[in-house]
Amino acid sequence: MHFLVTGGLGYIGAHTVIQLYEEGHTVEIIDNCENSDIKTIGKLCKITNCDIIFHKVDIRDFKKLLVLVYNSKPDSIIHFADLKNVGESMAYPFEYYENNLIGLLNILRVAKELNCPNFIFSSSCTVYPHNAQRPLTEHIKAAASNQVYDTIVTGSSPYGTSKLMCEQILHDMVRADPFWNITILRYFNPVGNHKSHLIGDDFLIENKSMNLFTAILNKQLYKKPVEIFGDKYPTHDGTAVRDYIHVLDVATAHIKAAQYLKKGLEVFNIGTGKGYSVLEIINKFNNCGFKIEYKIVEERKGDVAEVYADCTKTKNILKWEPKYLLEDMVQDSVQYFLYKVKNI
Repeated sequence: MHFLVTGGLGYIGAHTVIQLYEEGHTVEIIDNCENSDIKTIGKLCKITNCDIIFHKVDIRDFKKLLVLVYNSKPDSIIHFADLKNVGESMAYPFEYYENNLIGLLNILRVAKELNCPNFIFSSSCTVYPHNAQRPLTEHIKAAASNQVYDTIVTGSSPYGTSKLMCEQILHDMVRADPFWNITILRYFNPVGNHKSHLIGDDFLIENKSMNLFTAILNKQLYKKPVEIFGDKYPTHDGTAVRDYIHVLDVATAHIKAAQYLKKGLEVFNIGTGKGYSVLEIINKFNNCGFKIEYKIVEERKGDVAEVYADCTKTKNILKWEPKYLLEDMVQDSVQYFLYKVKNI
């Protein structure tokens, strides 16, 4: 199959491109390089040993986007391109709504122009209400049940709300037009890196989009304490609990989703089903030779105590299960750190 991948130079997108080529597929990448590095395309070509078509374009520019991909003839489109940081979205809600909503609408228009009904959307567990019962299942009310505003008032971030609105758009598209075959994948917390160490989640420059693993690597590099945002949560050690999933498992889920695509719309959780606290993750890194100091700071707006998935539906329908354990995620991150530091 031939795939059109938006945000294909980003962290999850790049790993998915590699997995697609390993499965014998071909890819065209769309990325504006706002949150990615244009050098990644060369690394992807090296890893896959293929010449990958790359279009540098902002998907908010519909006319330019359509001109560039008009002859693409994709079998499926995977849409990663968005702004994705919960904390940053609290400070810049306009930018998040503009980028994430307009970007989705434009890529859907492109899909229709290219007669490509197969569409996989990169969503997030942040669409779930803060007060939802754990583990989180796909049946919890979100955009699918037209309960958008009931869900938003539970305290979602602008990032989570933008994802929720995107999901609502996709549900409405399917209701209005039988053309579409749409799968929504709700990621939990992708971490880890490719075995080549050529691509990964950049930790050299501190930024607001860093997840816990990347922040740990950054602080280890510069010998600074890791900030723990709150230690008074109702968890076993007071720090927030999250479901971490290896980015290669996330990438594999897209291949399973592409094989499954059928008329209508389905939603699937992509996680491991198990949560780990911030302190547990820090201890895992210390067991791999790190010596991490930390300090407790104020809780971030939009954060919740525990987030972990029920992936029963994903396992039963997509026949997908995570391959990597938390130890693999930590070890791959440590090896990526050592490789990058050695080659700085």
